[in-house]
Amino acid sequence: MKRGGWGCMPTRRRPMHDNGEKRGRRSMFRSLRGRLMISFIGIALMVMVVTVWTNLTLARRAYLDLAVRDIAYMTDQLVQIVDPVARRSPNVQEFYQNVDPYMRAMQENYFRKWGMTGYPFILDRNGIVIYAPGWEPGIDTKRAGEYGRRQYEKLQSVNFNGTIFYTWKDPGEKHERDKFAVARPLPSNPNWILLVSAYTKDDLLLAFKPIERLSIVIAIIAVVLAIVWSAVLSSRLTLPLRRLGEALKRISQGDLRVDRLNLRGRDELTQMGRAFDEMVDQLRHMLGRIHRASERLTKNSTDLSGASNQAAEATTQISLAMQQVAAGAGEQSRSAELTVNAVEELRAAISQIVEGAQRQREHVHHVAETLQKTSVDANTTARAADAVGEAALRTLELAETGGQAVDRTVRAMNNIHRATSEVAGNVRQLGRESQRIGEIIQLINDIAEQTNLLALNAAIEAARAGDHGKGFAVVAEEVRKLAERARQATEEIASLVSTIQKGVEDVVGAIDRMVGEVEEGANLAGETGKALNDILVAMKQTNEKVTVIRQNVENLSGHITEIVNLMGDLSQVTEENTAAADRMTSLSNRVAKSIEQVAAVAEETAASIEEINASSEDVNHAVKAMNESAQSLHKMAEELAGLVKQFQLDIEADPKAGQPGGATEETAAPHGMVAAGASRVS
Repeated sequence: MKRGGWGCMPTRRRPMHDNGEKRGRRSMFRSLRGRLMISFIGIALMVMVVTVWTNLTLARRAYLDLAVRDIAYMTDQLVQIVDPVARRSPNVQEFYQNVDPYMRAMQENYFRKWGMTGYPFILDRNGIVIYAPGWEPGIDTKRAGEYGRRQYEKLQSVNFNGTIFYTWKDPGEKHERDKFAVARPLPSNPNWILLVSAYTKDDLLLAFKPIERLSIVIAIIAVVLAIVWSAVLSSRLTLPLRRLGEALKRISQGDLRVDRLNLRGRDELTQMGRAFDEMVDQLRHMLGRIHRASERLTKNSTDLSGASNQAAEATTQISLAMQQVAAGAGEQSRSAELTVNAVEELRAAISQIVEGAQRQREHVHHVAETLQKTSVDANTTARAADAVGEAALRTLELAETGGQAVDRTVRAMNNIHRATSEVAGNVRQLGRESQRIGEIIQLINDIAEQTNLLALNAAIEAARAGDHGKGFAVVAEEVRKLAERARQATEEIASLVSTIQKGVEDVVGAIDRMVGEVEEGANLAGETGKALNDILVAMKQTNEKVTVIRQNVENLSGHITEIVNLMGDLSQVTEENTAAADRMTSLSNRVAKSIEQVAAVAEETAASIEEINASSEDVNHAVKAMNESAQSLHKMAEELAGLVKQFQLDIEADPKAGQPGGATEETAAPHGMVAAGASRVS
């Protein structure tokens, strides 16, 4: 026996391939004991943490409140000392010197004596320092920094009389600390405020740290005790379960030689152990009885199998004898049946011949009538074929005429297409010539502009010449007017040319569209001509086929006339066949009645023999079924014995199992059944 770890139950050696059980031995957290321990420890830790945190929080608050009230009391006492000094001091400097010994005495005896860093100081209602250790009188704390401003705002919030909490950071410190102060105005000078300040954690809660450490130590001791108690309790709870698990494992492997648990107590585990002990006792007793019953069942099934084999042999011999007796009667019955069947078939054949002759006669008449109608239809079809041939010839002539007209149309469309293309070329050339006219007009316009400029220059020079240049100025003015008229004329011509160019472009576009339409018309005319040619070819083929159809219809009409004549002869032959078939039917009916009487006697004889043979077969089947049941019973007894052998039991041998008379009751019924069957057969 070995342990896989603290809290694991003892286990036996198991195969190396059982990785799940190896991991179970290695890990405490997968066993019931480990889970119970973890649950108890987790609950204990939560309870301890919540309890310690709650108690420390409440104690810290109570201690802080007590310290604040103590400092408030010291502040009131200090006011009683400082107020007379303020009354007899004529100015701030003298007050500073007179009050300094009292302030230092309080700081030394109350704060530093207990390791605290608090101190008293005095401000006025405007935040001006009256007295403060390390501060010069007259300093405005509101402008001394962010922390001084916050302190002053807190004082204003309590109207300079009460307790304030704020943050403060002294020079050289990296982080700000929580601080509080108690403010009291002096009775003789309410404008002066006496404050006693201290740091919350470093001063007031300094004495509370030993209480916190003691609480943590007590919590750790309680957790250790909880772990020990959870280990003991989980061991006591899981020990019966481990014993029960080992016993169930042995039972699952077929070993019922397990010891009783014999648990004591009144809890659920004890009740489960007692129920397990009762279950094992009942299982042992039941398997013992099954084992003994399977042994008796095996012996009885063997005896039953032997008796059924003997009965089977006797019934087989009886069945063979009855079969030989029934052979003759069966042969006679079959011969009669064959004769009756032959007569019946003959009568049925004659009946079918009669019915066939009647149907043939009806069909002949119907076919004759149909052929007459077909002859009439053939004549009508021949006339229609002649009419279709004539219509096909007329259609052929019209198709040829239409093809010639389409050819002429195609040639005309081609001529229109060529003419239209020439017109489009000429119009495009006209457009290009109009563009050249526009260029010439632009040149004339440029010349007119230059002439106008020259006339303007000449007028300027004539104006400079005075009286000598008046005649030259008149000429220049005339030249300018002519240039202006030339410019206006060129503009009108340009406008007309532009209109002509636009019209030419429209005409070119219309001609291009007309050319496209002409091309499309030519294509359609070509396709129409092709279609008419195809129609012409199809009509020629149709005319030829109509001629063939007309000839075939004429030949068919002649053949139908011949068939009608032959059908008249066939109708007379059918009438004669029908009369002969009626006479054969009457004769076959009389023969069938005689043969049926002989067959009835043979059937009665065969039925009697079959009843005897059926009785022997029933006996044989019963014996075979009993033999099969005995063999199945023997097999089931062997399987039951094999199942029982899988369990290891301390079972004593049944003294009656090996005696010859031990299976008397079990084998009496089969032997009696065989004897009764044999007597009934005999």
